[in-house]
Amino acid sequence: MTDQVRPFKVWSCDRAVKKSLTAASLRDFIEKGCLKLGMKNTTGAVRIVLEEDGTEVDDEDYFSFLPQNSTLMLLKEGECWQPARTEAVARDETDHGGIPVREDETARLASDLRADLSHIITFSNDQLQQLVDEDTLTLAQLMGESERFSKSLQDACQRHLDERAQTTETAGLLKLYHKAHQEVKPGVKRKATSETEDG
Repeated sequence: MTDQVRPFKVWSCDRAVKKSLTAASLRDFIEKGCLKLGMKNTTGAVRIVLEEDGTEVDDEDYFSFLPQNSTLMLLKEGECWQPARTEAVARDETDHGGIPVREDETARLASDLRADLSHIITFSNDQLQQLVDEDTLTLAQLMGESERFSKSLQDACQRHLDERAQTTETAGLLKLYHKAHQEVKPGVKRKATSETEDG
């Protein structure tokens, strides 16, 4: 039975780097996660924990029961899980509609989407991930919309990330197939030519 490929989020220990990927197994997740975070995949030197509470994920059975889009953290040797720090977000009120203003990337992205929601398709994977990871209430305030709208927007961003990840994976498989086909093809031609000469 083939393992089902599912989308996940992978974060670095300090939560500074946040990426999305698809994986069919724990081993697959470790390999792709290390690649995404620029870590060396040395046997026994990398641990996976749940980002929310630090629970270690160390066997395939447990991994298979994790829900889609679970956020996991890769820890290198010597790194330990720490709870996320809650940082107060400085906000100012605007003169129009009371929409909070934040001088950061998320605020700029929210401003772009307020102007035209179709801009979502032009965002990079990192920008989409940033919107997904933002607190739903905070994003709703930045957008000047309801929490329900904000959650739907985050779900849409996640779907875009998942589709892009699957497209990238499919393209990679096609390249491998094409390369393998090109390597076999010359041999087939030579055999056909030889049979023609013998006839």
